Amino acid sequence: MNIVEISSGAAEVLAKLPVDPAKEVIEELIGDSARLWRFKNLIRIAEKASEFAKDRGLSSEQMRQTSMHVGLPWIEKASRFDDETLQAKWAELLLSVVNENQDRYSMAPTMQILEQLDPWDCEVLD
Repeated sequence: MNIVEISSGAAEVLAKLPVDPAKEVIEELIGDSARLWRFKNLIRIAEKASEFAKDRGLSSEQMRQTSMHVGLPWIEKASRFDDETLQAKWAELLLSVVNENQDRYSMAPTMQILEQLDPWDCEVLD
């Protein structure tokens, strides 16, 4: 039986439910794979930020905790990028905010700009 092949009797019964179970399952599966993809992107970005910090001699003790109003928007936006060039930029942005030696507490304007760039834009700006 194919995932979309169900008997007409089963379809009639399922139609009586307040939600379409097939639609709900498909949406959950798509949501799960999207969440996994975004989580993998965040891990790659965090690894890059860690490498950048190590290259600069920045220890974890020299990094401050970000607030929710700064960290959550960063997670939401950064996790959507799987290009290595763009991930490096998101890692740099995160590192600039957590570095206690820098007086940056907001990254909203930079995030708005960064989420509009593509890898070619980054190369030109570099």
